[in-house]
Amino acid sequence: MIHDFKKELKRVKQEICAFVLRHGYQYDGKSKWTIRYMNWIRELEMSEIQRETLNEYIAEMENLNDKINRFMNRIDEMYQSERYHEKVSKLRCFKGIETFAAMTIQVETADFERFPSAKAYASYTGLTTGEHSSGDKNNRIGITKQGNTVIRKTLVECAQSLVKGNVYAKKSQGLKSRQKGMDVNIIAYADKATERLKKKYQKLIERNVPRNKAIVAVARELACFIWGMETGNIH
Repeated sequence: MIHDFKKELKRVKQEICAFVLRHGYQYDGKSKWTIRYMNWIRELEMSEIQRETLNEYIAEMENLNDKINRFMNRIDEMYQSERYHEKVSKLRCFKGIETFAAMTIQVETADFERFPSAKAYASYTGLTTGEHSSGDKNNRIGITKQGNTVIRKTLVECAQSLVKGNVYAKKSQGLKSRQKGMDVNIIAYADKATERLKKKYQKLIERNVPRNKAIVAVARELACFIWGMETGNIH
């Protein structure tokens, strides 16, 4: 449900931007959706009907933000429970995987042990490439997109975050905080995954592989690392 709210929030924000631009207003700041930007939006001189329309958009946006925040708080409560805390904490050690993504992957997968291999789990996510066979020829086609759509989209989003920055960039404070107190072997495994996946992404980009395909390739291998983490195959 939270994915639906985020999708709707993105739509409303786009409508606000389009509405403001359509009526001749251009924001001169660097970043939108900051306090400064919202103050600018609220202080625009408009006709009564224009202001009323814009205020409706803003109210809808704030309502969606409230819903998302409530769900995020509820997810954090679930994460703290005995059922999820240990498993989700392991996933949070990966760069690009924070609480919401980790909880999504854990809940949607339920039991990683039911997959005999990392490849089997990647196949479950729909991130493995398909094949078209004709006679003696086997042609690789795009990812199958069969399996769990929610996990697949979540992994792609995580991969997009993971590949940011250079290979040997220092860990963010957020990642350090998530890894604090975790077993050194778990941290080492997660860090190894980050380094390997960043290198993989850079090599693909250098070979002029389209960015979206490179991200999917990273997401597919990230799924394999996640399977290893959750099944104890981290060596």
